[in-house]
Amino acid sequence: MDGQQDLSALKNQIATQWSKAMVIDVKAKIKALSIKDKGHLQNKFRRRVIKRYGEVDRITFFYRYYGLFVIQGTGKGSPLKKVKGRNAGLRQRIPKDWYNSIAEEHLPELANQLAEADANAFIKHYPL
Repeated sequence: MDGQQDLSALKNQIATQWSKAMVIDVKAKIKALSIKDKGHLQNKFRRRVIKRYGEVDRITFFYRYYGLFVIQGTGKGSPLKKVKGRNAGLRQRIPKDWYNSIAEEHLPELANQLAEADANAFIKHYPL
């Protein structure tokens, strides 16, 4: 294997491990929150690592559609205007962020690991 193939393999490994850790942490967050029907949301949360030309191009996460309503605090008979903090006189629903906070926490980690792999490959290829 040449240096470029080694780098691609390392970056693929980093992205795959990161996405697995993301799934584990999101499922743990769903389990910790009081979400109705969280078993289906938790069990259906999946990832797909998509490669183009042998290198990871994108990571896609899939989940049940109602997960979006849980994040916003909306749902059956409770429009967005009834969400806590929007209208004090109505029955309040509380948004439960089971995904965005985890993604925001993990994305810098992925970026740093990929940048470190690129930097190490550059230093290895162009020694000082």
